[in-house]
Amino acid sequence: MYKEEAIKALSDIQNFLKEDIEHAIYPFKKDVIRLDDIVYVLSEKISADISWDENYKIEYQDLSILVWGETRDEVEDAFAFAFHALYLNYAKESDALLTPKAQELKRKLTALVKLVINEAS
Repeated sequence: MYKEEAIKALSDIQNFLKEDIEHAIYPFKKDVIRLDDIVYVLSEKISADISWDENYKIEYQDLSILVWGETRDEVEDAFAFAFHALYLNYAKESDALLTPKAQELKRKLTALVKLVINEAS
């Protein structure tokens, strides 16, 4: 009986690992985020949760970013777009126009982004 349970457990582990590899569920870690011609160089490498359940999903709780896509590339592009939108709408905005919670998000973004490069310029 023990041998059958061990074989089943091993099979379950192999199926789990196969699904992770098949669906590219490896860690999402970035120190550079690129959207078209805009490159954000970060002061530290960020690490976000990535999962797959019919679609890929990346969740980066520090900035409350949650995006999804049909492929790994699509979800990473969606993350870059969401990051870019946050940066434009919060980091570049005057504190006088932001709520206290939005000002905190601005502080997180400006501390995280070391350099912004516009490659089109």
